[in-house]
Amino acid sequence: ISYAGVKSEDGFRVSADAVRSDDSNSGSAGGYIGYGSGVQISNCDVSNLKHTKVEAPKDLETTDGSSYFDTKQSTYAVTGARYAGGYIGYMDIGSAASVGKGLSVLGTAIGINDVLDALNVVVSTVEHSNVTGNTGGFAVKANTSAVNDTVAVAKQFDITASGNNAGGFAGKISGGHIQDSNAYNFSYVVGQITAGGYVGDLEPGNVASVLGDASILDGLVSVKDTLASVAQDFVPTIRNSSTTCIPCGGAVRAEAVSTTELQRGLAGGYVGHNEGGHIWGNNTKKWKGQDYTGPTSICEAVRIRSVYGAEIAGGFTGLMEAADTASAGSLSLLW
Repeated sequence: ISYAGVKSEDGFRVSADAVRSDDSNSGSAGGYIGYGSGVQISNCDVSNLKHTKVEAPKDLETTDGSSYFDTKQSTYAVTGARYAGGYIGYMDIGSAASVGKGLSVLGTAIGINDVLDALNVVVSTVEHSNVTGNTGGFAVKANTSAVNDTVAVAKQFDITASGNNAGGFAGKISGGHIQDSNAYNFSYVVGQITAGGYVGDLEPGNVASVLGDASILDGLVSVKDTLASVAQDFVPTIRNSSTTCIPCGGAVRAEAVSTTELQRGLAGGYVGHNEGGHIWGNNTKKWKGQDYTGPTSICEAVRIRSVYGAEIAGGFTGLMEAADTASAGSLSLLW
């Protein structure tokens, strides 16, 4: 999608409140895209996300954040049951149906250029595309209290196991690349598992979902620089992109506490949880295989007033760690 956008003079709201037990991507909300897999976006802005009233606790770092989730006291421009972002709720890498199965029919004839060319198409990219809040700022919320398809599912299906990530630009990014795309004028970003002024959760794309069992890579790893080239398409990057708050400052909050199965409550002014993602400011490295000559800037979080994480919080990053090749995006398959 190129040179398109969404604009409303009075501002607009987006919500995806329902989740389905047979669709792990349901409950994804974004000012431009709710859930995007293998998307290619260029020069597409979201203007004037609606300003809504959020009743924050008097102490922004208090453990009682109930007013954020009280629908009578607080409403949000973007609300998602699992993923919520000012621009995109969940940005994902493509699937095996679009790459792996197509390439596998080439058998032994496939070369590294075939793999890289296909990945360049299926890996999500967003460039030169901004989201801007209306006067007073926009607020984003990802919350477990969304409506389920049935009461039975509500009891049996744990929404928090696969969602509740909120970000000023994106709720969650799995693989994919962003260039010169900013989130302007947010007031509150509230999530459960992760929350970030720019992105809640940043992680590698899933190799298994794109390449199946990665059998198409057999014989290619001996080619010089092949592994590094392929791996780079699965490791997410954010380049020359910032997030800014309203003039009096914005607040980021990740509400939930961890369980024995899942780490939660990770908040950061820029990114809540960064598992192996790259964030590059003033970057001029090649972009889409070509020399990059577009705008450059530092990657910053501007006018952050408060960051609260039930478990971990940081002014820029809540929790930053190297990607576990065995669990994060199945990167181990590349070896």
